[in-house]
Amino acid sequence: MLLLFAFAPFGTLLPGLEHRQPSHDFPLGQPLVPPAGKPDRYGVYTVGGEVRSPILRYAESVPYSERMREIDAQGTVMVTTILGPDGVPAGTDVLMPLKRPFDVAALKAAGRLRFEPATIQGKPVPVRIFVEFNFHGPAGITQPTIIQRAIPIEPPIALNSLWASYPLSARRRRIKGTVVISFAISAEGRPDDLHLIRSVSHDLDESALRAVRRLRFKPASRDGKPVPVHVTIDVCFLLYY
Repeated sequence: MLLLFAFAPFGTLLPGLEHRQPSHDFPLGQPLVPPAGKPDRYGVYTVGGEVRSPILRYAESVPYSERMREIDAQGTVMVTTILGPDGVPAGTDVLMPLKRPFDVAALKAAGRLRFEPATIQGKPVPVRIFVEFNFHGPAGITQPTIIQRAIPIEPPIALNSLWASYPLSARRRRIKGTVVISFAISAEGRPDDLHLIRSVSHDLDESALRAVRRLRFKPASRDGKPVPVHVTIDVCFLLYY
């Protein structure tokens, strides 16, 4: 997660940004994969060593919604999920986005997967897996591809520092708070597909969105090639007088 502070009457976005650990325990844009056979601090394992692979028992193809047909995008969505000891996915999140309707469709499809759970010496254990969905157009069939150990993603790096204006209308009304924005960083290093996760007020929301749109990044990379990644940013508006 990225963090942007805006102080009255304005604030700056510091070079490099401040990295905060997201809720799914990944550094920005990069899966945190513990050694095979060893759990992370939450007790979630990675397949390998004594950890036997989960076995996929049920999957569905991803139907195209009307909105997906309108966009007609092609590409790959990668999601990560934790399989519980019951073989049911939980905590699913997008790592490599395409466009929001495709990302949402991939998340829903990943949530419907069912497995025989991973085991250690016959005992079911939770494991993290990665799932790719390759979209080739409405005429094609999009099935999930299970990847148990994803190729690491090098995180994006912010290249610029920006002013984030604190609107006079908000200051006069003494409005403060944190706007949370979800967006993709494209393979060209530009913010794309911005989505408001937490709103404070219309004027602060719009100021935060304008600031995020002006950000530029060295894009994330996977196997040496630029790739889009999904991130969130907190834009904090604070008043001290």
